[in-house]
Amino acid sequence: MRETGITPDTLIAVCLNRSPELIATLLGIMKAGAAFVPLDPDYPTDRITYMVNDAQAPLIITSTQHTDRLPADTPRLLVDTEWPKGPTTNPVPLASPDDLAYIIYTSGSTGRPKGVALEHRGVVNYLHWCDQNYPVLEAGGIGTILYSSVTSTSPSRPCSCPSSRAPSSPSPNSSPVRARSTRPSI
Repeated sequence: MRETGITPDTLIAVCLNRSPELIATLLGIMKAGAAFVPLDPDYPTDRITYMVNDAQAPLIITSTQHTDRLPADTPRLLVDTEWPKGPTTNPVPLASPDDLAYIIYTSGSTGRPKGVALEHRGVVNYLHWCDQNYPVLEAGGIGTILYSSVTSTSPSRPCSCPSSRAPSSPSPNSSPVRARSTRPSI
């Protein structure tokens, strides 16, 4: 991705089912210093198109099964047929704590969906909060997805905390995420 000119705060749309390819895609985007815009493949086509256009995403990473649902004028990388050869070493991350990690869109229940931008600092803070408030209860346990606006980071949590498991009720501590105000175009 770095060779394509992607820089910190570049928004890359991702329309994939939950899979190993999704994990690799999100890690690749973050290692390139860019930010992702998650697109649920089950969203209506007009919502997906709106989100891609509103975010001004220069690229959509997807698979061939979802191409008919995506805007035709946005370049695509198909993980099932065009997976690029990556580096043979672990690249140093380019993003700073203040760079965007991702943009998640609201439901749009009061009008058009709005993009909410989260920085790497906020995501790391959230994952640290999860570690503190949802401690490992048993060796080799698996964490549960926490239902909040940060749910799209759920693929990130197992990568950073693979043996965590959430207790049945959360601790009533302060909010873990500091969201950046949305970008002007979002």
